[in-house]
Amino acid sequence: MSSGVRSSLTAGYVRRFSAAFLAALLLVACYLLFVRTRAGQATDTLAMFALSDLNRSFAPWDQVLLREWYLFILLPLIAVAVIVALVRRRFALGARMLVMVVAATVTTQVLKHLVLSRPALGITYYMTNSFPSGHTTAAGAAAVALVMVAADRWREVATYLSALVLWMVALAVVVARWHRPSDVFAAIGVVAVFALLLSPLELGGERGKRALRRGRIFTPFAAAIALVGVVMVAYCYYQLAKGGNYFMVGSATADLSQLAKIRHPLALMLAGGTVLSLGGVCWIFVFEVARAGMRPQKSSSLIR
Repeated sequence: MSSGVRSSLTAGYVRRFSAAFLAALLLVACYLLFVRTRAGQATDTLAMFALSDLNRSFAPWDQVLLREWYLFILLPLIAVAVIVALVRRRFALGARMLVMVVAATVTTQVLKHLVLSRPALGITYYMTNSFPSGHTTAAGAAAVALVMVAADRWREVATYLSALVLWMVALAVVVARWHRPSDVFAAIGVVAVFALLLSPLELGGERGKRALRRGRIFTPFAAAIALVGVVMVAYCYYQLAKGGNYFMVGSATADLSQLAKIRHPLALMLAGGTVLSLGGVCWIFVFEVARAGMRPQKSSSLIR
């Protein structure tokens, strides 16, 4: 193997491990900022209430999606990923993909039920600890499973499809009030860690090179969108941390619900920031997994 190829692979592994570390930091940050603090719980709850209230103006797409997602989204994605791995005779890759799906799903359930807890800080709601989101974990794992096993010629299409599916499911569970936004971001972090560590670093051909170049065009745009969303959420977090006139009727949850119902500017900003940051994070996550199989090299070797 030439020194140029070795250098490229080393850089690829460094990037992958760095991205996995950042994904783990995302999970920890979400827990410390949005679960363990009163301001974070208020921000999380108001975002969920605001998105749910805004969605009442539209068809109940979230309920339709979540009601049918096992049959028409999760199972088909996993099945297609397994079939692709078998057709390509990539049995080791298929095994890695299945390990990633199981490991991410089990880790989320262990974190939610055995490790992490949600303290009672005066922001009440019928959900107890829902951190991380099991639905988003399953959707994310199924989505990147297809990306992991796709050949060069189909990996780009799989990336766009997977990012869209993940974003829609993640948004739907918040709109339906099944999960808070922090639950969703934490779930993406869990899946990202296992997907980045278990997907093989391949040396793609010219198709992969062109797809990588096109995908890179969207990544700075997605990062900018995510950054704008994070700034909007951070501003709302700061305002809720100050308290001010946002908590007046005695029950913090009732106050937050009222802010969402009257479509207070703070609630609207928080809803918009959540949607933007979620969309950007979904694309960056899926593309980081996809680029492992779209290295800009002409060799077709595979590093196991």
